[in-house]
Amino acid sequence: MIYELISTSAPRCLDGNAGFGVVAQTVGMTPNVRQSVNALSGYSHIAAPGSGKNPVIFLHVTRKTAGVQRHIVSRVADCGNDYSGRSNRIAHHWILETGDVRSLPGGPAELAAQDIFCSQWQEKSTELYAKQLSVDDVPPKKCTVWERLTGDAGWGGIVAERAERGDPISILFSPEYAGESLRTLIAESLALLSSSVRWRITFSTFFMQSHESGGERVQIKCFLTDSKESQFSRQSSNTLVIDLCRHMGAAPAGKYVEWARGTVNPPPRMPSDTKVPAKTSAPSLSQINKAVQQVTSKKSQAEEVPVVENAKGKKETLTKETLLKHRRRLVCLSLLLFVAGITLAVVWAVQNGELTALKDRSGLNQGISNQEITKLEKEISHINAEKEEITQLLKSRTSEFIKKIEELTSEVTGLRNDLRNRDNELTQEKEKAKQLEVEKKKLEDEIERLKDELRQVVTPPRNIEELLALLPKDQSVNKIGVCQTLF
Repeated sequence: MIYELISTSAPRCLDGNAGFGVVAQTVGMTPNVRQSVNALSGYSHIAAPGSGKNPVIFLHVTRKTAGVQRHIVSRVADCGNDYSGRSNRIAHHWILETGDVRSLPGGPAELAAQDIFCSQWQEKSTELYAKQLSVDDVPPKKCTVWERLTGDAGWGGIVAERAERGDPISILFSPEYAGESLRTLIAESLALLSSSVRWRITFSTFFMQSHESGGERVQIKCFLTDSKESQFSRQSSNTLVIDLCRHMGAAPAGKYVEWARGTVNPPPRMPSDTKVPAKTSAPSLSQINKAVQQVTSKKSQAEEVPVVENAKGKKETLTKETLLKHRRRLVCLSLLLFVAGITLAVVWAVQNGELTALKDRSGLNQGISNQEITKLEKEISHINAEKEEITQLLKSRTSEFIKKIEELTSEVTGLRNDLRNRDNELTQEKEKAKQLEVEKKKLEDEIERLKDELRQVVTPPRNIEELLALLPKDQSVNKIGVCQTLF
């Protein structure tokens, strides 16, 4: 399966954080693959952001994660300033497995020339669906860009020959050669090699140390001619150094040099470098029955528990990679059973002298068998593609449903907290009301007690003489008049 990852600076990345991070990736990408690929997104500006003078990195490296070897074809480039005014870069990576590169005979450098990379990102962070890539085989031809930059197209053949041998190669350049010119140089050299060899060669048009963070060496490295790395390359005895800023002269003679100059045509090769499978004897009927029983037992075991048994007899966890591996095995075994059945039928017809009648009735021959096999393979691939699309759709809908459930859960939790707070407030108000009732009762009791004491202390006069005795002893007071007024 082909994966895709885009990394840049954004206000909100897929992980919810702001700044540099992953803004888009294919659904189903595992965290360890994402981390390994995102480590290749580093970039160093040599000029002002957005000036158009910064080099473009075209990159092809390999990484091994969870036991699976993957090819990564990337483009990393300057993209001006980000939302906060800082210098920004955008990295677009394509991750391919070994089975994917077999259908891309043009090689990684030719794939990087296709219109498959994103140069700006202004959208929201999102997940992407799986896509298919295509690049046709490129026939060898004269290395015109090598001839324009070095004066001799034969240097493209020297690079191809040393790259096929696995030797390290350094290409020194000035900023005006960065980007597309360097990618074209590498593509012209790789076109001289077979398609299977092209995918073994790794390269970087503006090498950075992070390109070898996975521990695997980059074979063709491009450096600025005045950088420290270029000085180290010149001092290395086993490294081929191509300095585009100096006169290189004529390339040493050789067959690859003649191919690069276009003076001699390379020998023809099989399309896509496909290997002819060795002839094998047809399996016996007992072997076929035994294979069918093994497939049936493995299928029933796989449905019961998520553990399968590999070819070495060891148990392994049923991951997506193991499912794909076993699916390929089942398809190959089904094709083997189909061919074996036809072979047994033909042998039986020959032995009984009925081959002619069989051909008349069914029209079966080798060409029809190949067509039926091709048709079966197309149907299987179509079914697998539909299944993959349905799986991705279910994953996306499931993630959306889970998000909605989480939002509703958070809202219900908030309402529960509000109700709990209101219940606590009502309980507190009831307690205060009870306390006020108790205090009111105490005050009423205190008032009654004071009234009783007042009644005991003050006794009213029983006759006029006692009342006159209570009046002040002042001659100006008319005691008789007071008594007449009162009585």
